[in-house]
Amino acid sequence: MILEQALFFIALLAPWAILVANTKLFLGKHKVIFAIASIAFVYVSLLFQVNLIDSRLENELYAFDLNGDSVFSGLEINPAQEEAMENLVNDTGRAMAPITGAIFSVAYTVISFMVYFFASWAWSKYRAKNI
Repeated sequence: MILEQALFFIALLAPWAILVANTKLFLGKHKVIFAIASIAFVYVSLLFQVNLIDSRLENELYAFDLNGDSVFSGLEINPAQEEAMENLVNDTGRAMAPITGAIFSVAYTVISFMVYFFASWAWSKYRAKNI
């Protein structure tokens, strides 16, 4: 759970860190390459988070498999097991993550870059006016 949340925050901070690295190391010359890298990093980290959630939910479900045969029968079936099964199989969000993750990563990176460049432009205008 903590790893999933940490990856989420890393994914949200990645475009900003990549922009700063491009600005400081390459003087902003490779914007397209860094934008593509940012989109890819956010996308891959989101898919990795989904895989971690799937693994966690699967482990929670198979904790109820007392005889280890991967089939639930008899005493293994109880309300807690049924809830764990529902949590694993009834989540459209995880199933659609490759599609929604691609859309989110592109949109978030574009918005991050736009905000960053607008803030840079506004800061340079402010400094030029006050110097």
